[in-house]
Order: sequence, then C-alpha cells, then structure tokens
Amino acid sequence: MIKLFANISDVTAQNSNVKLDTKLENQNNINDTLLEIAEINKILSEILFKLNNTLSNIDYNLETKKKILHLL
Repeated sequence: MIKLFANISDVTAQNSNVKLDTKLENQNNINDTLLEIAEINKILSEILFKLNNTLSNIDYNLETKKKILHLL
C-alpha cells in the first residue's frame, strides 16, 4: 500500500513537471509568434510609409500639372 502511494506521488510529480514543461513550451511559442508579428508590423509600416510618400508625390505632380495647364 505504501509503495502504491509512493508511485502515485511519483506520477503526480511527473505529471506536474510535464504540465510545467508544456506551459513553458507554449509560452516560448507565443513569444516567438509575437516577435514574428512585430517583425511583420515593422515591414508593413515601412511599406505604408513608402506608399504614402509615393501617393503624396503623385498628388503633388497632378497638382503641378493642373497649374501648368491652367497657365496655358
């Protein structure tokens, strides 16, 4: 009977360790995913910044052409 309780204690301790290992692995996966999302956000921000500059340049060029046409 004592051996049974000792085995139950061992299994319970092993189960706790597995749960902790799983939680740690899950947290590491979450952290890795968040880092990847941050990198994607950085890239998207750069793309949006360049796109905004391009659109501003297009708008400026159109306004300049309108002014030139108006002068003609």
